[in-house]
Amino acid sequence: MQGALITVSVFYGLAVLRARDAAESARLLFYLGCQAERFARGAMARPGCRPKGKRARQLFILQGLPGIGPERADRLLTRFGSLQAIAIASVEDLATINGLGELTARRMRWALE
Repeated sequence: MQGALITVSVFYGLAVLRARDAAESARLLFYLGCQAERFARGAMARPGCRPKGKRARQLFILQGLPGIGPERADRLLTRFGSLQAIAIASVEDLATINGLGELTARRMRWALE
């Protein structure tokens, strides 16, 4: 049995789910369906904790943009004051942030548009 499971999962690329009973099988299939729906909508999990305060949440959101880490996110929020102001800022305005650069600013605009 173990050899068959290895062949199916490794050589044929089929995932094998193991459950103790019918109830656990049902829970696994339900969870699989929920995950597939989120994946189909393009939702992707982000690692790390979910911040509680407003500024911490804003910084977390900014760090989801291409090329933006904690320091750049802090500089952006300090300079523009809000996510809304950052979202409508031009490439030229974004590129004025110390250490950001035009390429990163263009990537940000691309992701925000």
